Amino acid sequence: MKTTLQFAGLFVVGAMALAACGDDSTSGGGGTGGATGGGGEAGSTSTAGGGQGGVGGDGGQGGDGGQGGMTNFPPPPEPLAQIDRMGRPAINTALSGTFVTANPDGSVDEVSTTPLRDAAQNAYNADGLPSNWDSNQPMFAANLAILDSLDTGVGGLSNADACGNQPGYAGGACAGAGTCYGLIATVLSDDVLWVDTAGVGCSAAAAPFGSGYLAVEFNALGVTNTGCGGRRPIDDVIDVTYGVVAGVPGMFGDNVAPPAGLHPELFPYLKAPQ
Repeated sequence: MKTTLQFAGLFVVGAMALAACGDDSTSGGGGTGGATGGGGEAGSTSTAGGGQGGVGGDGGQGGDGGQGGMTNFPPPPEPLAQIDRMGRPAINTALSGTFVTANPDGSVDEVSTTPLRDAAQNAYNADGLPSNWDSNQPMFAANLAILDSLDTGVGGLSNADACGNQPGYAGGACAGAGTCYGLIATVLSDDVLWVDTAGVGCSAAAAPFGSGYLAVEFNALGVTNTGCGGRRPIDDVIDVTYGVVAGVPGMFGDNVAPPAGLHPELFPYLKAPQ
């Protein structure tokens, strides 16, 4: 009798273990497993000395799956103050408080110092409203008048001849930087890259000066060309910028050339892996 009861008890424990292993849920992983099945009834004794074990209860059903696999992203951060912008490279460096600052009426305020120059360039970078950008025209014009003299002595140019050969120079009886250099100051203060989709040389590796970067602006300043404009990776924007403001394209620059083959002429302008 003792042996029969021990056998039946072991069978019940085994049935309970099987019910627990069957506690699975969907791939979501969020549900709760069903209740464990009950044990079978103990077997009755027999004259042969052995009892027949009861049938174990059915295992519980798995719980409904939760919404597993979904990621709860945090809300986007609040926008912070703008500290930089990039339309035309080098314009801010060349014209924002480089030599002088200026008042909104076009009068020269004072000779620029490092703190004044830094403040002017930081204000330029922080200004994200295109409607405000024309406020830079007086300062740009004042500095353009100084940069126009850079080619004095080049090819025998006198200072009088060098001051006035900048693209867009008003000429004639213009008086003061605001009038003489107003056109190019207006063009350059509109800090966006212009592209002529009908232009040529957009991917040419050896395009003439001014057919890439600032090509559209050159047309606005009276220098006719058929370039597509924009900014290609192969364009040396520093050399182009200083060539324009000095009035001698290709004459002034940083004397830094890119490594050969760094910018192939066709899109996506990436050199092959090395």
